Amino acid sequence: MSASPASPTPSATTAPAATHSDTQGLIRLLTAGAGISVACIYLNHPLLGLISRDLNIAPNALGVLPTLTAAGYASGIFFFGPLGDRYDRRLVILWKAVLLTLALIGSCLAPSLPLLAACGFAIGLSATIAQDFVPSAAAISTDANRNRNIGTVMTGLLIGIVSSRVFSGIVADHFGWRAAFGVSAVAIVGLAVAVRAAHFGVAPATRQPYFTLLRSLGTLFAQHPQLRASAVTQAFIGIAFSGFWSTVALHLTSTLGLSTGQAGLLGLAGAAGALGASIAGRLSGRVAPGNIVVGGALVMAVTFAAMGLFPQSLVAIIIGTLVFDVGVQAALVSHQTIIYALAPEARSRINAVFMTSLFIGMSVGAYGASLAWNAARWSGLMTFCAVASAVALGLRLVFNARLGTR
Repeated sequence: MSASPASPTPSATTAPAATHSDTQGLIRLLTAGAGISVACIYLNHPLLGLISRDLNIAPNALGVLPTLTAAGYASGIFFFGPLGDRYDRRLVILWKAVLLTLALIGSCLAPSLPLLAACGFAIGLSATIAQDFVPSAAAISTDANRNRNIGTVMTGLLIGIVSSRVFSGIVADHFGWRAAFGVSAVAIVGLAVAVRAAHFGVAPATRQPYFTLLRSLGTLFAQHPQLRASAVTQAFIGIAFSGFWSTVALHLTSTLGLSTGQAGLLGLAGAAGALGASIAGRLSGRVAPGNIVVGGALVMAVTFAAMGLFPQSLVAIIIGTLVFDVGVQAALVSHQTIIYALAPEARSRINAVFMTSLFIGMSVGAYGASLAWNAARWSGLMTFCAVASAVALGLRLVFNARLGTR
């Protein structure tokens, strides 16, 4: 790969010139960084049962934890996203890493649900560090390898999302739920050290004041129909994705009798499904991204409907998790391929608009799924996820007809 800029815009300029092997090394660092940092917002999903018992919290109150963490992430993307266009992204990453470390330590020590929820919101805010790695990969890539590199970094990010549940479940089984946050804090410190030693600084794309950039998010949303289409469709995909992952551990532990660690292992199926990101990145040169999104949403809707028929089958849940995650991640990478081509000089802000919409959807999904679970357990959860996926499918079909598949 070459580190030559994709265009003469400032956003695509790296600080030092990089060789082929340098760029490959940077992509590996960005991939690992995206996965490690984004994992922090999902640590609490398999821990809800242990937290409930340890802090004496009613199970129906636990939905506030994943909901506020996702809300924090959406807020962080919106308010911090423009910083990537205004300042060197490497410095932005380092400052967020400090804040994320402090929030994880706070969660490790929190004595009550209100403090744990507040720290969860802070984790969400600062874990948006993950969203600085993806535009950085786009900026150091050429037109020829940008889609592939974005797919690679997104694979790391998505593996981090699903494998975080494996990690936190296993650590909690052996050392308690607080240890999962403590070990993660150490990992973020290590990541910050690696980023500090690396050289992938991306020159600021603009010198406009911060609040001007913040106001420009609405302008970008209004100017680009493909951004609106991608953001709205991905929000409904996020509702289904978050609804499943924020609640499935309750079914596995309370209905199927698995331990927290065993429930967390379901993340391995999701990690295998993360290959969908890499597949989508490679297909994007031959298949229109809009069509890949349609296929991904269709796979999700069908899979959730099928899983609803087998509430007692762990095998069916594992297979279904792998399959629907392929659909989720193929759709996500395809949407990002669409939006990153819109305005190279505003990639961080376009990413902020898109990801804010996604994580608003994920926050809604976490809360809505808890209501669906309380109302009808597994069948309610699968119906909720299938309907959200079907809405995403319908929206993307409409947008493809109006705007084209690219």
